[in-house]
Amino acid sequence: MASQKKELAKLILSNFEKELQATFSLCENLSLPKREFEGKIIYPCIMAKEPYFVFEKNGFFAPAPANIITGNEYKMRYLTGLLNSKLVYFAIRKFYMGGGIEGELKTNNLEKIPIPKINSKNQKLADELVNLSDEILKIKEKDKKANIQERLD
Repeated sequence: MASQKKELAKLILSNFEKELQATFSLCENLSLPKREFEGKIIYPCIMAKEPYFVFEKNGFFAPAPANIITGNEYKMRYLTGLLNSKLVYFAIRKFYMGGGIEGELKTNNLEKIPIPKINSKNQKLADELVNLSDEILKIKEKDKKANIQERLD
């Protein structure tokens, strides 16, 4: 009886190995698709009284329940600057948060925020916002406890 089980296991493994080799042979000339995003914004599902939208491009992910927005790096840096501003965060807290839990920001509500798209008319302003965001990121890289609030006002 034991020898029959061994023979059956060998047969199953042999068939599995053949199927696996056949599958891999189909994939030989395939390559992974190019990543469609260059950066991401990570934000917690429940926010405190201050905005906490973090631009990230090094492959890290949040260890706790969080949401992620992906896209073109420049647009993600622009969006990070806007979402962390006092004015936009005031609007988020007043009109777009909720749903049963204090400070909860649902993705479908975030999508409703009227964020201006970058175009030729506002490109200069968008560049200034991105440069300011980059400056803040550099300051925070050097000193995670640095107070950057006056730069955001």
